[in-house]
Amino acid sequence: MDCVAHTLQGSLSDRFGKKVFIVPCAVIGLVGSIVSATSHHTYQVIIGNIFTGIANAGCIMGVPAGQEVTPNKFRPWTMGFSQALASAVVIAGTLGAGADVKYHNFRWAYGTNAIVYGCTAILVAAFYWPPPPGLRRQGNRLRELVMHVDYIGILLFTGSIAALVIGLTWGGSTYPWNSGMVLQPRVILKLTKW
Repeated sequence: MDCVAHTLQGSLSDRFGKKVFIVPCAVIGLVGSIVSATSHHTYQVIIGNIFTGIANAGCIMGVPAGQEVTPNKFRPWTMGFSQALASAVVIAGTLGAGADVKYHNFRWAYGTNAIVYGCTAILVAAFYWPPPPGLRRQGNRLRELVMHVDYIGILLFTGSIAALVIGLTWGGSTYPWNSGMVLQPRVILKLTKW
């Protein structure tokens, strides 16, 4: 979900602005985390993680969003800081979730995730007010902005990435390299010229 949603949301956010996607995605992540934290079946956790995958795709736009409100001469510093902070948070979040699972249970990890998503939604909605994106300032109409997205290319790209990941993940471990479960994604990659 992250790969599919990120490609589409990234393209549309260049047209409509990043805040339009970050805030709703953080709310979707809050809902997904609550669904996973309160689940009683594996399928409920999977459904919650589908929501958080969509949310991650939108919230990762927080890194380039800082560039929208930073003067040009400070943008390298802003990008470096946000990338370093994002890297540290990913590591801390992974270790924290592992500790939650080890010392409490999996619900704590999703509960912490829900708190982060909820705070993100509130803080971005309240304090992030960027100027309209360049494509919007050029006077493009809504229909033009939506119609000039390469939806077919995004679909082919995400399908290719999914096939690559499935083939590499299953090949040689879950299934032999010459099994149909591994060959099918490899054939898809060949057909899409990857």
